[in-house]
Amino acid sequence: MHDKMFNKVNLLVSLFILNVVLWVNEIKEFNVIASDVIICVVYIRFFSRLSEVLISFFLDVTDGKPKNKHTDKYDRIKLAIISYIEIFIISTCVYAVSPMIGNIFDAIITSLGAGTFTNIEFAKKSWMGLVAVYLQIFTTLTLVLLSIATYIGYSDESSVKS
Repeated sequence: MHDKMFNKVNLLVSLFILNVVLWVNEIKEFNVIASDVIICVVYIRFFSRLSEVLISFFLDVTDGKPKNKHTDKYDRIKLAIISYIEIFIISTCVYAVSPMIGNIFDAIITSLGAGTFTNIEFAKKSWMGLVAVYLQIFTTLTLVLLSIATYIGYSDESSVKS
Protein backbone atom coordinates (compact mmCIF):
# COMPACT_ATOMS: atom_id res chain seq x y z
CA MET A 1 0.00 0.00 0.00
CA HIS A 2 2.88 2.33 0.78
CA ASP A 3 4.35 2.11 -2.74
CA LYS A 4 0.99 2.85 -4.36
CA MET A 5 0.28 5.84 -2.15
CA PHE A 6 3.83 7.19 -2.50
CA ASN A 7 3.60 6.90 -6.29
CA LYS A 8 0.29 8.76 -6.40
CA VAL A 9 1.63 11.50 -4.11
CA ASN A 10 4.61 11.92 -6.45
CA LEU A 11 2.23 12.21 -9.40
CA LEU A 12 0.26 14.91 -7.58
CA VAL A 13 3.46 16.80 -6.71
CA SER A 14 4.49 16.75 -10.36
CA LEU A 15 1.04 17.99 -11.41
CA PHE A 16 1.34 20.80 -8.87
CA ILE A 17 4.75 21.75 -10.24
CA LEU A 18 3.30 21.75 -13.77
CA ASN A 19 0.62 24.21 -12.64
CA VAL A 20 3.28 26.45 -11.13
CA VAL A 21 5.38 26.24 -14.32
CA LEU A 22 2.41 27.44 -16.35
CA TRP A 23 2.71 30.75 -14.50
CA VAL A 24 6.51 31.06 -14.69
CA ASN A 25 6.53 33.29 -17.77
CA GLU A 26 4.12 35.72 -16.14
CA ILE A 27 6.05 35.66 -12.87
CA LYS A 28 9.33 36.23 -14.70
CA GLU A 29 8.25 39.72 -15.77
CA PHE A 30 7.53 40.78 -12.19
CA ASN A 31 9.84 38.70 -10.04
CA VAL A 32 12.97 37.21 -11.57
CA ILE A 33 14.10 35.68 -8.26
CA ALA A 34 10.84 33.76 -7.75
CA SER A 35 11.00 32.58 -11.34
CA ASP A 36 14.59 31.38 -10.90
CA VAL A 37 13.65 29.53 -7.70
CA ILE A 38 10.80 27.76 -9.50
CA ILE A 39 13.13 26.78 -12.34
CA CYS A 40 15.65 25.37 -9.84
CA VAL A 41 12.88 23.37 -8.12
CA VAL A 42 11.80 21.97 -11.49
CA TYR A 43 15.33 20.79 -12.35
CA ILE A 44 15.97 19.35 -8.87
CA ARG A 45 12.64 17.52 -8.94
CA PHE A 46 13.32 16.21 -12.45
CA PHE A 47 16.76 14.77 -11.71
CA SER A 48 15.92 13.44 -8.25
CA ARG A 49 12.62 11.79 -9.22
CA LEU A 50 13.89 10.25 -12.45
CA SER A 51 16.93 8.89 -10.61
CA GLU A 52 14.66 7.47 -7.92
CA VAL A 53 12.39 5.78 -10.50
CA LEU A 54 15.35 4.34 -12.41
CA ILE A 55 16.99 2.92 -9.31
CA SER A 56 13.75 1.61 -7.82
CA PHE A 57 12.57 -0.19 -10.96
CA PHE A 58 16.07 -1.48 -11.73
CA LEU A 59 16.43 -2.96 -8.27
CA ASP A 60 12.92 -4.41 -8.39
CA VAL A 61 13.64 -6.18 -11.69
CA THR A 62 17.17 -7.36 -10.88
CA ASP A 63 16.37 -8.47 -7.34
CA GLY A 64 13.81 -10.97 -8.56
CA LYS A 65 11.57 -10.59 -5.56
CA PRO A 66 9.17 -7.79 -4.70
CA LYS A 67 10.20 -5.18 -2.16
CA ASN A 68 6.77 -5.35 -0.64
CA LYS A 69 4.98 -8.67 -0.14
CA HIS A 70 1.65 -6.89 -0.77
CA THR A 71 2.70 -5.73 -4.26
CA ASP A 72 1.91 -8.26 -6.96
CA LYS A 73 2.82 -8.12 -10.66
CA TYR A 74 -0.38 -6.21 -11.49
CA ASP A 75 0.41 -3.59 -8.87
CA ARG A 76 3.91 -3.24 -10.33
CA ILE A 77 2.45 -2.66 -13.78
CA LYS A 78 0.13 0.02 -12.36
CA LEU A 79 3.09 1.64 -10.57
CA ALA A 80 5.04 1.64 -13.84
CA ILE A 81 2.16 3.28 -15.72
CA ILE A 82 1.74 5.97 -13.05
CA SER A 83 5.50 6.56 -13.08
CA TYR A 84 5.44 6.85 -16.87
CA ILE A 85 2.74 9.52 -16.66
CA GLU A 86 4.63 11.32 -13.91
CA ILE A 87 7.84 11.30 -15.96
CA PHE A 88 5.93 12.79 -18.90
CA ILE A 89 4.58 15.57 -16.65
CA ILE A 90 7.84 16.48 -14.91
CA SER A 91 9.70 16.32 -18.24
CA THR A 92 7.13 18.71 -19.72
CA CYS A 93 7.97 21.09 -16.86
CA VAL A 94 11.69 20.93 -17.64
CA TYR A 95 11.11 21.57 -21.34
CA ALA A 96 8.68 24.41 -20.57
CA VAL A 97 11.26 26.32 -18.50
CA SER A 98 14.06 25.53 -20.94
CA PRO A 99 15.22 28.57 -22.90
CA MET A 100 15.39 26.39 -26.05
CA ILE A 101 11.68 25.50 -25.92
CA GLY A 102 9.98 27.88 -23.54
CA ASN A 103 6.29 27.33 -24.36
CA ILE A 104 3.94 24.71 -23.00
CA PHE A 105 2.70 23.32 -26.32
CA ASP A 106 6.21 22.59 -27.62
CA ALA A 107 7.17 21.29 -24.16
CA ILE A 108 4.32 18.77 -24.24
CA ILE A 109 5.22 17.67 -27.78
CA THR A 110 8.91 17.34 -26.87
CA SER A 111 8.08 15.34 -23.74
CA LEU A 112 5.75 13.02 -25.64
CA GLY A 113 8.35 12.57 -28.35
CA ALA A 114 11.12 11.76 -25.89
CA GLY A 115 8.87 9.51 -23.79
CA THR A 116 7.77 7.48 -26.79
CA PHE A 117 11.15 7.45 -28.56
CA THR A 118 9.76 9.29 -31.55
CA ASN A 119 10.48 12.37 -33.58
CA ILE A 120 7.26 13.75 -34.97
CA GLU A 121 8.32 17.20 -36.13
CA PHE A 122 6.29 16.86 -39.34
CA ALA A 123 3.08 16.25 -37.36
CA LYS A 124 3.39 19.57 -35.51
CA LYS A 125 1.86 21.29 -38.53
CA SER A 126 -1.67 20.26 -37.58
CA TRP A 127 -3.63 19.08 -34.57
CA MET A 128 -5.03 16.18 -36.57
CA GLY A 129 -1.51 15.07 -37.47
CA LEU A 130 -0.52 15.15 -33.81
CA VAL A 131 -3.62 13.24 -32.73
CA ALA A 132 -3.04 10.58 -35.36
CA VAL A 133 0.66 10.13 -34.56
CA TYR A 134 0.24 10.00 -30.80
CA LEU A 135 -2.79 7.72 -30.96
CA GLN A 136 -0.67 5.33 -32.99
CA ILE A 137 2.27 5.63 -30.58
CA PHE A 138 0.18 5.07 -27.45
CA THR A 139 -1.65 2.16 -29.02
CA THR A 140 1.55 0.41 -30.05
CA LEU A 141 3.20 1.09 -26.69
CA THR A 142 0.13 -0.27 -24.92
CA LEU A 143 0.21 -3.41 -27.03
CA VAL A 144 3.91 -3.91 -26.34
CA LEU A 145 3.56 -3.31 -22.61
CA LEU A 146 0.50 -5.53 -22.29
CA SER A 147 2.22 -8.25 -24.31
CA ILE A 148 5.21 -8.14 -21.97
CA ALA A 149 2.91 -8.16 -18.96
CA THR A 150 1.00 -11.14 -20.35
CA TYR A 151 4.23 -12.97 -21.07
CA ILE A 152 5.41 -12.35 -17.51
CA GLY A 153 2.06 -13.59 -16.25
CA TYR A 154 2.32 -16.76 -18.30
CA SER A 155 5.85 -17.30 -17.03
CA ASP A 156 4.66 -17.04 -13.43
CA GLU A 157 1.72 -19.38 -14.04
CA SER A 158 3.82 -21.98 -15.86
CA SER A 159 6.45 -22.02 -13.13
CA VAL A 160 3.75 -22.57 -10.51
CA LYS A 161 2.28 -25.51 -12.48
CA SER A 162 5.70 -27.15 -12.90
